[in-house]
Amino acid sequence: LAGAALAQTAEAKSKATGSVSGRVTIGDKPAPGIVIAVGGANQSNITAQATSDADGRYRIGGLAAGQIVITPAAPLYVLPTSPITGTGKALTLSAGEAVDGIDFKLTRGGVITGRIVDADGRPLIEERINLIPVEENGAATRQSFPRYNYQMYLTDDRGVYRLYGVPAGRYKV
Repeated sequence: LAGAALAQTAEAKSKATGSVSGRVTIGDKPAPGIVIAVGGANQSNITAQATSDADGRYRIGGLAAGQIVITPAAPLYVLPTSPITGTGKALTLSAGEAVDGIDFKLTRGGVITGRIVDADGRPLIEERINLIPVEENGAATRQSFPRYNYQMYLTDDRGVYRLYGVPAGRYKV
């Protein structure tokens, strides 16, 4: 059995020959030092990553064929073309395929901050905050807000919360 498992692992590694590359910019300027992560179609696990260079370029090699999502991990920034759920770009990669031009143009996200207190004015500590995107009429949407930092969704010892990297839009807190 152990030999069979090793054979499968070696075979899987030999098929991991695909690559993706592109450029990351903030406005019209290169964005160096941005981590670009590759995960499965459900974005539940990171399988590879790279950091953009001084010109904002990145390349991630050794990728297995299949559906992947390429995502910039930049909590202060958002993708203006897909403000709520589209934090990355999905594609189906073939064995040995090299995909270029997976570019990300980032903009600075907004900040929502506030303080939560009880009826006596005492701060509520470690109170969970929810950020819900809403339509113009105030109705909640089915879209979810990406959570890079779960800690920012809790109030601190003063009852203060600060949500950053928020895409432009309407929200209920």
